[in-house]
Amino acid sequence: MNNNKRKVVESFDVVTKTILLSFAKHECDTKNQILHNFLARTNMMLQAILSLWELGDTQDCWVIHRCMLDRLFHLNDISESNSYIEFEKWSFLQQYKANNKVASDQDFRDKSEVDSITPTQLQKERYAELSKRGNNWRRPKAEKVAKKMNMSFFYKYGYDFGSTHVHPMADDGQEDFYNITGLEPRPKFPDQSMVFSNSVVVATMIAQDVLNYSNLNWAAVTYNYLERVRESMNDENYMEYEVDVARIGILFMNSSLCKPKIS
Repeated sequence: MNNNKRKVVESFDVVTKTILLSFAKHECDTKNQILHNFLARTNMMLQAILSLWELGDTQDCWVIHRCMLDRLFHLNDISESNSYIEFEKWSFLQQYKANNKVASDQDFRDKSEVDSITPTQLQKERYAELSKRGNNWRRPKAEKVAKKMNMSFFYKYGYDFGSTHVHPMADDGQEDFYNITGLEPRPKFPDQSMVFSNSVVVATMIAQDVLNYSNLNWAAVTYNYLERVRESMNDENYMEYEVDVARIGILFMNSSLCKPKIS
């Protein structure tokens, strides 16, 4: 992998941590907790793609890329409809049901693991109350949201194409076979560099949406950084974003990277 591309991902990790710590300096309601959690998950996904890329596992890079796009589409839909509360309640109900199904399974005999997912009394009471009220929130359709965002190309060439790597195909593992065995002659496989560069771009888009939709006003340098990272995907020698990383760190230390929006 080009060393400059690794530096981009490492810089995104540093900036993400700084943004998350900035969130932690302020009181966060359900909306802002969801936002900073989306950013944290995105950062972990990008780190995973970097690791998989260096292993030569481009197929799983596509799988995670698809998941990252799913988060971008979810984030846009939830934010535009201001349905953070409904999404959180729906998530609680779904996770409660899944945990309860496992915990009540007679074949699941490891008591320590059962105890770890057994709901508390407060969770039981909340589940009962939310179940009684019902919840109409539904996951958004990726294709529909992408079209609304004028980004159908991300659905076609990212989400939909990535789906071909999620589900088993007859030629799965062919490139892995030659990577593992080193046998020759090695077939010519397609260049998959797009999955890496596009993942970086999508990660910056999620980060930008998190900043925009949050209840905080962020210093312009955070947006400059995200834009320069996107530019670096077109020019491997473009390193201007490194200056922004340093400036972001200084502003964070001075507690001036962000401030609450005035309502």
